[in-house]
Amino acid sequence: MQLAFASSAFRRFSLDEALDQIAGAGYPAAEIMCDAPHAYPEHLSAADRRAIREALKARGLAVSNLNAFMMTAVHGPRAGDDLPRQARDFWYPSYIDPDPAERRKRIDHTRACLQLAHDLGSPTISIEPGGPLDGRDEQTGLALFEEALAELAPQAESLDVLVCIEPEPGLVIERSEQYLDFMRRITSPAVAMNFDVGHIYCVGEDPAEAVGKLGRQVRHIQLEDIAASREHRHLAPGEGAIDFVALRRALAATGYDGYITVELYPYVDDPDTAGRAALAHLQAIAAEA
Repeated sequence: MQLAFASSAFRRFSLDEALDQIAGAGYPAAEIMCDAPHAYPEHLSAADRRAIREALKARGLAVSNLNAFMMTAVHGPRAGDDLPRQARDFWYPSYIDPDPAERRKRIDHTRACLQLAHDLGSPTISIEPGGPLDGRDEQTGLALFEEALAELAPQAESLDVLVCIEPEPGLVIERSEQYLDFMRRITSPAVAMNFDVGHIYCVGEDPAEAVGKLGRQVRHIQLEDIAASREHRHLAPGEGAIDFVALRRALAATGYDGYITVELYPYVDDPDTAGRAALAHLQAIAAEA
């Protein structure tokens, strides 16, 4: 298992600046946000992609994952705000939007993220688990999500990039059981799980127990702490109630050997300090586990 840090915490910085600070903090890898101002694929030329590869190489950074969940750039800039919109706006457009044109925007963006992952050497992309139901029934939402994945899976297979579904509180797939039920519909080996530790904790599950249940479905991990209230608010590791020692032991028992990406996107005021503190805390946990 190797640690990485997500560029989404550096939304007030360019991608170059974010990579500088991630490498400077001591992380061997970075998760790159496929959104403005970092690496929205629709804005990247071939030269831009080469520049990102060169920036990674110069800093000795691997790519742990591409975050294809956040997609605020599709909405255009918002006057007077240099940050992406509120978290709810990360969800739209979704794979299960009632409007086919909106669904197409999300699917096409995911296609572009798959190609970018191939170009940058990322083994995975993480995506939303369908989207918000917005009053519709669950089966309708799951059917639309299944259709989207059926379209995306052949490209993922041909590029050797995994599409990792990220269960999220409030969206159509929230819990590990729902994810496993849904995966009975999916035959492609290119679809797996992005295990967001905090999300699983928020919906009342024990992350260590969930890891044991999910096993090899987990192909990338995003990690943050959550308060004992289980409110969905990302905290730096050690600031909440999650038992990371138990989680580390559970991951070792399953043989997980992928990346664990620290995702602290709310820490935009001082992401460098948060990243360094998280790394020190997690290294101490690794030694204890």
